[in-house]
Parts: sequence; structure tokens; C-alpha cells
Amino acid sequence: MKRSLIQTLLVAGLIFLTTGLTAQEITSELFSQLRYRHIGPPGNRTSAVVGVPGNDMVSYIGASSGGIWKTTDRGGRWFPIFDEMEAQSIGAIAIAPSDPNVVWTGTGEAFIRSNVSIGNGVYKSSDGGDTWKKLEGNGLPSRPIGKVGIAIANSNPDVVFAMMETGAPNKGVLWKSTDGGNRWRLISKDRLLNERPHYASRIMVNPADENLVYFAANSHSISYDGGVTTERSGWSGDTHDMWADPMNPDRIMISDDGVAIMSFNRGVSWSRVKLPIAQMYNVAVDNQIPYNVYGGKQDGPGYKGTSMSRGSDSDWASTAGGECGFIVPDPVDPNIVWGGSYVGQFTRVDYRTGHNRTVMVWPESTYGAAGKDAKYRVNWTFPIEISPHDHNTIYVGSQYVHKTSDEGQSWEIISPDLSTNNPDWLQPSGGLTKDNIGGG
Repeated sequence: MKRSLIQTLLVAGLIFLTTGLTAQEITSELFSQLRYRHIGPPGNRTSAVVGVPGNDMVSYIGASSGGIWKTTDRGGRWFPIFDEMEAQSIGAIAIAPSDPNVVWTGTGEAFIRSNVSIGNGVYKSSDGGDTWKKLEGNGLPSRPIGKVGIAIANSNPDVVFAMMETGAPNKGVLWKSTDGGNRWRLISKDRLLNERPHYASRIMVNPADENLVYFAANSHSISYDGGVTTERSGWSGDTHDMWADPMNPDRIMISDDGVAIMSFNRGVSWSRVKLPIAQMYNVAVDNQIPYNVYGGKQDGPGYKGTSMSRGSDSDWASTAGGECGFIVPDPVDPNIVWGGSYVGQFTRVDYRTGHNRTVMVWPESTYGAAGKDAKYRVNWTFPIEISPHDHNTIYVGSQYVHKTSDEGQSWEIISPDLSTNNPDWLQPSGGLTKDNIGGG
């Protein structure tokens, strides 16, 4: 009897302690003690670069989703200097010519795409990035205009270039003025100079040579004759920003979807910067011990990495899916991973066999198609769900809900059209420049 009473009291005590612990676990005070650690994968997308003129040691990189990073040893080491601010998406960085400690940054990614991180205004630092102050207000025009990139030649300020989005038919891309902007002439219709202008539309003139002009776009371009002829440099892809030191024109920085590259010999050779700023679309975990982490990395594949990682590149490998999709591990069978991507791409990996098999709901790419022309309007980041009742049943969303129970060999529609199906909203997208990239 005594033993039974003791057991009863012990059970009651455990229940009381468990209840109290559960209540404690949901308090904000307890969560505030948790600290994040970086586990990878390696970082990629940046949107702004700048350096201190005449000082090779100090440069800044603005990440699309990872704040601002600074080096004071010529790129050997990089340190985050914007982590305490609310916005972590950087659109532009500028250094005051009068004082290298005065740094301005505009938050919010400047290069619009289907998925971007937002900002919350302009910030200023007066101490080289140690502290920041947010500036209120703006005076931006409200009327719609095409993207315009402007560059002035430091060696001859009368020379000005304007790279303009003119839409289709192509009425021109690059204009040049040699009298400080009073008169202009069209010098190039090379559409690759600002291909996808909403996404990349920046131009730079080398400070020492008014005829050496650089263009940031899907592919990086260069001109040696003041824009009359242009060619692809091969230095960078998905390029976003460029900077050249006005006091040392051999020093150049370029930001792109692979972080950034730096040259100290005017592009003869380059070194690539690596930062822990991977722009991940989604995240998921499996039920293994230790568990694995999954996610799609911008401009990369779907990734799988161990939760025990300390950020090493070797801890991460490609898996099902692509950059923008949901990566979904099977909750029962850890060997199976499903992954989506843009234009309806959908794959299934079986780690027992090593097979990565296409399981698209409809085996036809919608790349370049308007919504009205797509059989199934699958979003850039379309939903994927595994049934909690049967892990062999998978659901996918377009304007319909699709279902498979045979590993993606076949699909059935189980819902009516759940969209508005408004024809006015299913036309080619992109404004002046059409840009149907499979967003649905």
C-alpha cells in the first residue's frame, strides 16, 4: 500500500512538473535564450558592392537576404555589420566621397523577381558600419517608367551613358552623350546588355578610360570602344552591381548570384568571395537522427545537409527539386525526397537506387508562356504536401489540386478550378519587357 502510494505521488509529481515545464517552454523569455548557428549551405546572391576609394583594404558587400558584410584586409576576412537592423535585404550601398566612414545603404532588393526580400528604407552610418540610423521619408516618382541605368565617365564628365528599357519592338538599349547630357545618340541595340532589365540594369565606366564600359545583366558584358561594340566578358553571370575604385581603376568588384568577385588588375584575374548568406526559399527536416535539413537555394539546386554541420560546403549535396521549390522528405521513408522548382519542374529522389526521376504533373515546360497558354498554372513556388495518413499519397497545387499514389507515375485532379480564372490576369507578364518565367 505504501509503495503504491509513493508511486502514485511520484506520477502526480511528474505530471505536475511536466505541465509546468510545458508552460515554461512556450514563454518568450525561454525562447529568447536560443541562439542560431550557421549550418550552411554556402552563400550566394548579393546585390551591391562598393569599396573605399584609394584603400584596397576596405570593401563592402550587400546581400540580397543577408545584410552587409565588410572586409578590412583586402577580402581575406569578412564580418557582418548590419545584423541588428530589422531589414536584411540590401539594394544599394554608397560611400560619401567626403568621408569614407559615412556609408549609406538602401534596403530592399533592387532587382525584382518572383520572390524578393523587402526592405524598410534608407540607413546611414557615420562610423564605417559600426552603428546605423534609419532615415525616414522618400521622394520617389509615382508614375511607371522603364528601368534606366546611368553612368558618368570620371575621366571625362562630359561623357554620359544611359542604358534604357524600351520594350518590344527593340527601339534601342544604349544611348551616349558627349556634352554632359544636352544631346544624345543611340549607339547600341544589343539586348543582352540589359536582358531582363527589371532584374539587372546597371552600367559602369572605368574611372581611367571613358571607352571601357561594363554592363551588369544575366551575362556580364564589356565594351572597349565606348559602347559601339560589345562582347560578353565571361567574368560573371546573373550580375547585379559593379564598382571600380576612382583612385585605383584596376580595382573592381562585381556582385552576382555567387556572392561577389574582386580584381586588382582590371579584370585580368579574379578572386571569388564566399560568405554564409545562402538565400534559401524554404526549409524542411526529416525524422532521422541526427536529422537532415532540406531547402532550395536561389540559383542553385535543392540541397540536403546534416543538422550537425558547422557550415562546411562538404556537408551539403544536391537533392530533389530546384532553387525555388519546396523540398519535402518522406516522413516515414528517409530514402525518398520530393522537390519542386519553377515552370512545374518536379523530381523524386530515391537514395536506395540513386535515381532522381522527373514526376511533373504535366510533362510540358511553361517557360516563356503566359498563364492563359498553360494547361496547369503552376506557381514559381508551388505547394507540395505528403498525406499525414498515407505517406505514399502526394498532393500538388496548380489551379487544381493534383494527387498521386503511385510514386508520381500518374496524377489525378481532385478539385475544381480554385483560381479566379480571370483572363485579364493571365496575360504575358513583365510590363515593358515581357518576362514569363514560369510563375504561373
